[in-house]
Amino acid sequence: MSIELAPDHKTGLVLRSPRILAAGMIGYGDARSRALDLSDFGAWVTAPISLRSRSGSPPPRMAEVPGGVVLVETGQNPGVHRVLRDHAMAWSRMGLPVIARLWGSEDEQAAVAEQLDQAECVAALELAPDDREGPEAAARLVSSVRRSCELPLLVILPLVPDVVDWATACAEAGANALVVGQPPRAIGFTGDGVPMRGRLYGPTIAALAWASLEQVARADLGLPLIGAGGIHRPEDARAFLTLGAVAFQIDVAIWIDPTLPKRVMSALEGNGIS
Repeated sequence: MSIELAPDHKTGLVLRSPRILAAGMIGYGDARSRALDLSDFGAWVTAPISLRSRSGSPPPRMAEVPGGVVLVETGQNPGVHRVLRDHAMAWSRMGLPVIARLWGSEDEQAAVAEQLDQAECVAALELAPDDREGPEAAARLVSSVRRSCELPLLVILPLVPDVVDWATACAEAGANALVVGQPPRAIGFTGDGVPMRGRLYGPTIAALAWASLEQVARADLGLPLIGAGGIHRPEDARAFLTLGAVAFQIDVAIWIDPTLPKRVMSALEGNGIS
């Protein structure tokens, strides 16, 4: 089975499987468990890449909450030059598409995109517009990056009531595929009772992502849709496909159960999907 995530793009983005490893789950490919088999995926998304190095915030960066975990968005990374220097060769040998997640201001992300456009090891880019700024700002980001590179663009949408407005704006600005959706902002507490602000991951957000995906699918924008958020069982992945996605992203569940992608694959194959 092959899945085309950029059907109107000159080079396209073909996946051999609907399973995508979500942004940052294995860093830049150097932080994965030996128990995780990348051949179980159709593509993977890198940790965020910025124009210059970022130190990020000090630990702790994770707090358990009922039904999930809150992860701090640090943006820590060595910058695009060092990322390519240190990882480009390994990416070329991975045997599956590398989707680079961008980080930074609109101008910075456009500059990063321009550099990644020259890297043969990068198959596509993923943008995560700031969910505090609205659809118009998201469209400006997509347009700016689109002008800077020719790579296929995936845009991850927030789980918000006006998600269709976001989807429409990003589609009109040049997105090739839409990811629904970005983990919502949340607060957890450290062991010392200190509030920790980040994004919520875990099975509790699956139902929110399904609802947003259904809305975007009904809008019929003509772009491939990718489900994301809360997949911890094969049934969760199947739900995204039922609601209109052609692929789905698996995130923190692989830290707990690296065999989940294989179990998802087996369940989908039993339903005629591979």
